[in-house]
Amino acid sequence: MTPDIAPLLPCLFCGDCTGTPARCGGCSRDQRAPRRMCPACHKFTPSAEPSCCHCRRSFGSELAWKVPLIVAMFVAAVTVSVLLRSI
Repeated sequence: MTPDIAPLLPCLFCGDCTGTPARCGGCSRDQRAPRRMCPACHKFTPSAEPSCCHCRRSFGSELAWKVPLIVAMFVAAVTVSVLLRSI
């Protein structure tokens, strides 16, 4: 009787079928790491990488528009509070 051995699934990043379920033998990436889909090539790439590992398209920062907005809102709130206090 042979034990049930799970077949190796292809790597989500490079497509190689070697290695362990936790680490790919081809690209050495962690298979359990968080990943996102590239908007250009629609393939999975690790979330921690600044660019796609397939097409090399760089990802913009998710905070690029949020930080200036928060700073502007803070400055506006301080300005309004100063103006209301002087009335």
